[in-house]
Amino acid sequence: MHSVLLTDWITIRGTDTTPVVQSAEDWLDVPDYADAVFWVEVTQVTNPGSGTLALLFETAPADFERLFVTLDSVDVLTVGPAPVLRKAFLNQVANVPLARFLRWKLVGSAAGTWSVTFRVHVTLGEGVRSAMSPRALPGLLLWFRADVGLTLQAGNAVSTWQDQSGLSNHFVSQGTGALQPTWVPNAIGGRPALDFSGGKYLENTFNNPVTPDAAAYSVLAVAKNGNGTFFSLRRSAAYSASMFFLNIGGNTYVYSNGSANVSVANTLPETQSASAAFKSCHRYAGSGVAPRIWLNATERNQTAGTVQGDQTGSTGFQVGTNSQGVPEPWNGLIAELIVVSGAISDLDRRRIEIYQRNFFGV
Repeated sequence: MHSVLLTDWITIRGTDTTPVVQSAEDWLDVPDYADAVFWVEVTQVTNPGSGTLALLFETAPADFERLFVTLDSVDVLTVGPAPVLRKAFLNQVANVPLARFLRWKLVGSAAGTWSVTFRVHVTLGEGVRSAMSPRALPGLLLWFRADVGLTLQAGNAVSTWQDQSGLSNHFVSQGTGALQPTWVPNAIGGRPALDFSGGKYLENTFNNPVTPDAAAYSVLAVAKNGNGTFFSLRRSAAYSASMFFLNIGGNTYVYSNGSANVSVANTLPETQSASAAFKSCHRYAGSGVAPRIWLNATERNQTAGTVQGDQTGSTGFQVGTNSQGVPEPWNGLIAELIVVSGAISDLDRRRIEIYQRNFFGV
């Protein structure tokens, strides 16, 4: 639960039915909360002529006028001893979902001058979890997102990326300047990302996030215009990565814990697109079981291949490459990386996919 003072005590005056609109605020951090309750307190109202005054809450995924839609409204503002409450849910189906930008609008219903003195608090809560914050995921091990936890060097080079799971301090870093990825603002859906092009990568050399060696785990990512390894579970000379890699023969390969899984049914051309970002989920159920892969919330079946192996590898993990004999680095952008202990449930996967849709626009 978290409370925000959206508007402190303010008096607004207007004329007729001409609306007065608050500047949109990029205040809502969508992934951490699922609903919002608006507490509207009013100490003075002068209605326009014979009409009334309404307070509307509007939301939009980006700060463009044409995208704003009404969440809810207090149709008649009146002075009262208790606040008026209005509630909105993230990702709700029947009504407009609460999105990244929020603003209020005052509108009179008739000719005449009007005024109102009011303030608005917003209380954010867990609510109906049609979407899920990564931090609420059962078994969360790692959560990297490119808008937080970064140490930037000259030219926006990233030397350290801190884990945001709240469960550990599994940061990844890169001490060699030429191998540091670049932070790119407004890369995916108005959100930043890290550019790993050119063989750049970050690594942790002393933590193993998943144990034992053949345990089930899941990896979810938001990325753009690249192929190769976006995450290596263990530093190893053998195959040890959750990845999309477009082979020279046109097949997409997925690797896990030292086991090569040949060709996913589709060759994932979306990962080659410079104009469209994608989200993916790799679910590994444990040694001896073939992984399952989703791209943009659609499952991609394997045509053939071996199952998850149990090779332990060296201590540590990598973001943006693997350490096998011939590395296969990621050659594009990564905006988010989530690692979960165990095979993520379909319900939790869908909730994360909804959050990613709303937060990154994918």
